[in-house]
Amino acid sequence: SIKKWNSIIDEKGNIRQDITIIGRFKTLGKVKKIYGQLYLNDKIEDLGNLSYIKKHLYVGQDSQLKSLGDLRRVGGRCILSGSKITSLNKLLRVGGKLSLRDTKISDLGSLKYVGGDLYLPKRLEEYDLSGIEIKGKVRYWNDKKEGPPLFDFDTRKFSTIHKIEL
Repeated sequence: SIKKWNSIIDEKGNIRQDITIIGRFKTLGKVKKIYGQLYLNDKIEDLGNLSYIKKHLYVGQDSQLKSLGDLRRVGGRCILSGSKITSLNKLLRVGGKLSLRDTKISDLGSLKYVGGDLYLPKRLEEYDLSGIEIKGKVRYWNDKKEGPPLFDFDTRKFSTIHKIEL
């Protein structure tokens, strides 16, 4: 609820715990720093005033977030795989792994440092990474293919007994 949300934000705009946001919220609004990890999924469209996450950032594939806005630093892993992110914007530093697999990312914004591995879509193989200090390995991945399911079950081939048991 909004009341509970406001109760965990201190007067400086900080949250001092891990946060999972699913549902109602479209923005993080006045939150400036999170001294924990942040997991986002569902309706979130922007990070509001958020500039710092002490631990990890996970953005799920159902999130509507397309940009990291004013976020400048993630202390741990930054897992954006499968999300709708297209730009890292002002993000300067990720303390751990940065995964951009299966995203529509088109630019790495202001990124200067990745403390772990960097996973990128194969279409960014020609992207100039010389201005980014990367402590781990850089790996390029093919985008997940959208298409028919691996198995196409025709339920008409099952007997009535099977349908009842299920």
